[in-house]
Amino acid sequence: MFRVASLGSMPDQKLDRLVRRVAFLLVLGTVAFGAFYMLDRHPMAGPSLIDRQIARAEDEVRTAPDNIPARMALAGLYLSSERWDPAADQFGQILTIQADHKMALLGRGTALYLKGDLAGAEPMYQQLVDTMKGAEFTMVDPSVQEAHYYLGLIAAQTDRPDRAISEYQTALQMEPTDADASYQLGMTYLQQSRPGDAIEPLRASTLFVPLEWTDPYIGLQDAYTRLDMPRDATWAAGMIALTKGEYADGRDILLTVAGDDASIDVLTGLGYATEAMGDTATALEWWKKALARDPDSFSAQQGVGRLAEPDDPILAPLKAADEAAQDAADAVDPGIDQLLPAGHGAIPADGAAVDDQALPAGHPTPAPSEAPEARPDQVDTNGTASLAGAAR
Repeated sequence: MFRVASLGSMPDQKLDRLVRRVAFLLVLGTVAFGAFYMLDRHPMAGPSLIDRQIARAEDEVRTAPDNIPARMALAGLYLSSERWDPAADQFGQILTIQADHKMALLGRGTALYLKGDLAGAEPMYQQLVDTMKGAEFTMVDPSVQEAHYYLGLIAAQTDRPDRAISEYQTALQMEPTDADASYQLGMTYLQQSRPGDAIEPLRASTLFVPLEWTDPYIGLQDAYTRLDMPRDATWAAGMIALTKGEYADGRDILLTVAGDDASIDVLTGLGYATEAMGDTATALEWWKKALARDPDSFSAQQGVGRLAEPDDPILAPLKAADEAAQDAADAVDPGIDQLLPAGHGAIPADGAAVDDQALPAGHPTPAPSEAPEARPDQVDTNGTASLAGAAR
């Protein structure tokens, strides 16, 4: 029997995080094409933009009920406006047209999940995984990775922690930088009284958003406390304050464990805190101490790079490392001049006309003023990318 978690009580931040995940994928898929097509034909302006977009999309579906891109656009708009039932229905209609449409499986599963129908959502995700099993590039397919993530969420909420852990691990094998999957894996370990296993994934979830997400630090404080690691628990407490914008409080907490043997975590935390408070001189000193403690610390490198004067000697090794990295990149991806055939004139930097002799016979010489026609790489941000506005 499924035990459905109450989504009605879910904090807005967490709910938005879930909507953003699948909305982003839908924008990358056929939703983008369908909505771009509609918005191009029907420019919209004025209040209640989402309602106007939905009305236009509904008209498109009534006109061409078997048009999958049009239905995907409508379903995506319903999803982004948190209308779970009509979203699930539209994705279901697509599946009656094409039973293995992976984005429709993902979208219907997510709409059902977000309305609290875990029993209905799980088969959608599982069908997506099974459909794509053995397909080329499955391990780098973001829709399959997303399905594993949601299967993990459902398993965790229906008292199947081992299955949840397995699904999160698969999601992370496919996308190691998935902060949500890392966080959920860490919290599942913690709920299974495995604080030692929880630390690594919880820390990984903060890697790219060190000051923007409180929950992982709450989990870390719990894990370190259970492991009787008070200094690390204090660091986590300080970071909790920083993520809430309580910079002075966070600084004061971190200073209690900022002795000569302070960890790189404490030093970078103090760098963030004092920099956020506007005390750039003190912040630079903390960043320098952090860099001395761990020269490979990305946070410390970035902190020093932001605040140090251009002639500060501490920047020399960082500049040297950047130059070495650039040289290595150039060795792998040589400049265009090195790729041109022998005798081919170099491409002028000032936009001068290209030497006719450098072009194949019969190839017209391009006029200096000619430029390729601009191409819309993105859907109007007031249109389908309103889904991407919710996308993480």
